[in-house]
Amino acid sequence: MDDPARALQTCVAPDDDSLLIGADFWPRSVDRRTPGLPFWPEGSFGTIALRLSKARDEFQMMADAAAGALKPGGTLYLFGGNGEGIVSAGRRLGEVFAAVETVQTKFHSRVFAARGPRARLKAALSDWRSTFGFHVGEANFSHVTYPGVFASGRLDEGTRFLLETVPAVGGKVLDFACGSGPIAEVLTRRHGDVRFTLSDIDAVSLVAAKENVPGVPAYQIARLRDLPADKFDAIVSNPPIHQGVEQSFAALRDFLATAPDYLATGGEVFLVGQRTVPVAKLAGALKLRKHASDDAFTVWALHR
Repeated sequence: MDDPARALQTCVAPDDDSLLIGADFWPRSVDRRTPGLPFWPEGSFGTIALRLSKARDEFQMMADAAAGALKPGGTLYLFGGNGEGIVSAGRRLGEVFAAVETVQTKFHSRVFAARGPRARLKAALSDWRSTFGFHVGEANFSHVTYPGVFASGRLDEGTRFLLETVPAVGGKVLDFACGSGPIAEVLTRRHGDVRFTLSDIDAVSLVAAKENVPGVPAYQIARLRDLPADKFDAIVSNPPIHQGVEQSFAALRDFLATAPDYLATGGEVFLVGQRTVPVAKLAGALKLRKHASDDAFTVWALHR
């Protein structure tokens, strides 16, 4: 079994001049998917450890960010599991640093040490901002995104199906696991009286979402139960069903168990998932019906 954290610990121990990026087990850590932690490195450090990102563009962004935060003469340690593509990531690290060497290969993992950042780094988050266009029906949208955001650079098909089939919503609406905010962006334009709240576990996704849907409350949370107490007329979601690369319904089960506490009287949950996702078995106290379905996706409507 891959254990990249253990492999890293055999190579370097953190001190007051160290930063960990992409995980949270050093005293000073930065992780975009851990609520309460900073999501971008600030300051400069003699030692930086970087956890390999799943998405290639996110890795490229964070390698540049780490290099930009490294003191002259400092060392960056890149660590990841063999099954995560760490070997090829080491080759890509050579595009950012002048010297890269393997320093550990134990625990089905690998650790690289890199020194000498090259010039022309894109070390600020704003350097990685991009936009793409999409349409739903006859309406066209320009959408902000960043590396590592869900479905970065396109509107995923599940979200599109939800937007094409969801009934009119109004009042207070929560977009749970909002990503970069395409659901709220489209429905805000479609229904002028809607008042959205956004939530997602990824801080960088929320940066994009707040650009796409300006002026709305946004919360970085891992679970619905972590949202401040409130009541919504509707909750919309394309919920996560993976933990890393493995399929997992734990987050969906927790979301559905908590949703009744956040629904106003008469409120409904509208969520989209692949047809194989067992929403009916996970619904708990919620009553549900199939609102729409095609060959790939189902939109479910649930209420108390």
